[in-house]
Amino acid sequence: MPSSQPDQRRIRVLVADNSVIHTELLADAIAKDRRISIDLSTSCKGVLETVVHSVPDVLLISDMLDQRPGAGLELLREMRRTLHDLKAIVLLDSSTQENVIQAFRAGARGIFCRNQPVKKLCKCILMVSEGQIWANTTELSFLVELVSTVPSICPATTAELAVLSDRERDVVKCLAEGLSNREIATRLAISQHTVKNYMFRIFEKLGVSSRVELLFQLLSRTGQVQETQNPATMAKSKKAVLAPIEIYERKKVGTVTTSEGPNHRKGSDTRDNGSHLSVGLG
Repeated sequence: MPSSQPDQRRIRVLVADNSVIHTELLADAIAKDRRISIDLSTSCKGVLETVVHSVPDVLLISDMLDQRPGAGLELLREMRRTLHDLKAIVLLDSSTQENVIQAFRAGARGIFCRNQPVKKLCKCILMVSEGQIWANTTELSFLVELVSTVPSICPATTAELAVLSDRERDVVKCLAEGLSNREIATRLAISQHTVKNYMFRIFEKLGVSSRVELLFQLLSRTGQVQETQNPATMAKSKKAVLAPIEIYERKKVGTVTTSEGPNHRKGSDTRDNGSHLSVGLG
């Protein structure tokens, strides 16, 4: 008697490219991956209606919708205000520093440039659906550079953090300064295990899944930023972004996935412009 095993649930992806033909072509290419099921939309109104009535696992959205540059990002920003768990990948014609920063500020969990192969897009979709962030090393460097220019954030006056307890806000302030878990534990006179518990509660309350997302939520949604020229503080802020990667490389803790290439080694970061990092809960 043949054994019957239930089919693994497929990832529901809503595809919204900048034109009908582009949307259909992209959807047809992605649908070849049997792990993915596809819904289509080609307008802001259509995307909004689909997301509101049936939140997809992943939203794949162009930065241009309704023939308006930036309309896709505006829509994503609006939806993310109420749908904090919405996992979106933004399609870009070119991953310039401005485009990448604007996409992440709008709430993107992943960036995908059109000149990359569809096979890599499928992997991007799978990683984002699992709660990870997808960006190549060049795009990640844009984030690090941004954080290094505005390293000192004042979370105590940020309305976004009103849902947090006083102690949780203390932890967020330490994270924004680029402190490691050990350094946070020392400053607040608590254990590293307690710090990690605080971080999980903070991520859950704010609808983020990593230090990268938390920092960019603060940078994009608060005007309370203090500039500094202290090189040591700037280096600390860079470490806040790169911490999940460093932790993985040093202790094999957290989740870092690099795209496979000719010189790929499992668990390694090739650090070239063609490699991708998907960063999870470090």
